[in-house]
Amino acid sequence: MLSGKATVTMRLMIFLKDWLSRHILETDRRFGEYMAKKQAA
Repeated sequence: MLSGKATVTMRLMIFLKDWLSRHILETDRRFGEYMAKKQAA
């Protein structure tokens, strides 16, 4: 932190964007499939 302000690097922003995209595309999709099976049962 500089002068009490938080800084975020471009590298960190790219990492977070990629992580969130993967999370949505993989983990949330699998959770949706799981919930769909639970409702069908």
